[in-house]
Amino acid sequence: MTALTILFADDNPNNLMLVRLALRDQDYRILEASNGQMAVETVKREHPDMIFMDISMPEMNGLEATRYLKSLPEFADTPIIALTSNTMPGDREACLAAGCVAYLMKPVMRHELLRAITTFGKPADTPKTDAPRTEITTTETPKLETPKAETPNVETPKAEAPKVEEPTPPPVVTVTAK
Repeated sequence: MTALTILFADDNPNNLMLVRLALRDQDYRILEASNGQMAVETVKREHPDMIFMDISMPEMNGLEATRYLKSLPEFADTPIIALTSNTMPGDREACLAAGCVAYLMKPVMRHELLRAITTFGKPADTPKTDAPRTEITTTETPKLETPKAETPNVETPKAEAPKVEEPTPPPVVTVTAK
């Protein structure tokens, strides 16, 4: 079985560094993007098995990028987990309505990342299932939430296809166990 490929989209380089450190002993292929536009381009090029998407990013925010990716048939089943420090009423619902399978609050703890990866990550060579979204809890105050029932039908505008310029390819970091 191939290593799980995971895209982390976040405009804060410190957050990306913390993810690399948290997962350095795991056998995952880690991709990085620093804005929503780069995340979309990376997903189209690399076809990751799952995505952790910061919601507040420049050029194209995480909700716009999520809506756009979910509108493409080849990525409709790719799990996207919202990473956000947004705690305003309605933020969680907006993320789920955009197509995220879960909502993870920053700062993210290592065990929360691993639990989310275990719950939602399936390598491309593993058959996808139609399993319902699962509630994830931790022994601490739960930060990762998923819907317990169907998300209400919320009208959200479709994101237009992003303009693709010749981007600088994002770094590809392969994390392997020692």
